Amino acid sequence: MSRKRRVSTPEVVLAQELAALEEAFAWHRQQRQGVGRIPQPLRSRLLAAVDAGVSPAAVSRRCGVTTTQIGQWRRSRSRPRPEAAQGSEPDIEAPAIIEVIDEPEEESDEPIELELGVGSWRVSIRLQPAPARRTEK
Repeated sequence: MSRKRRVSTPEVVLAQELAALEEAFAWHRQQRQGVGRIPQPLRSRLLAAVDAGVSPAAVSRRCGVTTTQIGQWRRSRSRPRPEAAQGSEPDIEAPAIIEVIDEPEEESDEPIELELGVGSWRVSIRLQPAPARRTEK
């Protein structure tokens, strides 16, 4: 006589969440054609499932995310985020639009230099003055 194993309600809920998570990851990859970052809401949902008791190995197999990546997401979640970045993607800052209006000074033979710095990146632009036009007499 075989004994059937009784499955507890929490195990059923975890199995259902894992199946829903697998479907969400499949849908995301289909929409993005397998390219791009996993969005923060999907990461949070995965971590919530792991915190609720789903094993990281099961999540890894079903969702196609390595256990190493899951560990990195867990560690980054525990680090405090700067106030300015709250509510946005963790690695993406909102772009700032800077309007610069400058009246031209009197014409000069010196080049005009402009440098824009964003994080560790620098972009420099040097504008050479237009050659003086000759007026024929």
